[in-house]
Amino acid sequence: METLLEERPRSGEEVISGDEELLRRGSPVVRVGRFREPVVSVGVSQKGSEPFVDRAAEAGLPVVRRVSGGGPLLHGPGDLFWSLVLPRAHSLAGAGFVRNYARLGAGWTTFLATHGISAGWTSPPASNEGYCLLSSRGEVLASDGRVLGGASQHVTQRALLHHGVVNCALDRDLLSRIFGLQREELALLTSLEELGVPSDLVQLRTVARHLTRALETLKGVEGVPVSPSDDKRVS
Repeated sequence: METLLEERPRSGEEVISGDEELLRRGSPVVRVGRFREPVVSVGVSQKGSEPFVDRAAEAGLPVVRRVSGGGPLLHGPGDLFWSLVLPRAHSLAGAGFVRNYARLGAGWTTFLATHGISAGWTSPPASNEGYCLLSSRGEVLASDGRVLGGASQHVTQRALLHHGVVNCALDRDLLSRIFGLQREELALLTSLEELGVPSDLVQLRTVARHLTRALETLKGVEGVPVSPSDDKRVS
């Protein structure tokens, strides 16, 4: 199993295309990196005519379509993205993979614990179906009742892609402007910065190590050597 550290921050298009390429390969991999600039991503089944698309354009933000499902998300510069690809023969990628959010993302709970933060994967607030982290689908990474990140999935005959995001900071004004989130909804969201973990304390290598170690405890995953990625390998 391979680990890819994206040393250079990526555009939304690069994040999506990199994950799609890894899914096509179908080999076991952990990928971790950061977004380069603000971008809105949407789930594969969403239409392109929703009001937030026009508001994103007015704000000068690109909109990219994920291969996975779920609702729209705003990604800020420095926000973390992470991806796991597992062959369908893996115990977590077979039938029932949609119930494996907590195990696939267990590395985040152990990483946060090293910073004194108690967090876990749980059902989302279901307070606003128009924003992915507040909808009723999947599971979210939450701490003290506030949502820090989330994940979504796409499966092929060959492999499972389980990828997600973690907020390093929040631009609540932009979230309100694009998605119309109200004050009480914005209060349900949080970020690493708000939890006392500034961006410079989040090392990609450390995050990847926690994700890897969590997977190593599960059947079918071998030890993962951590190595930086280059453009040719992920784009």
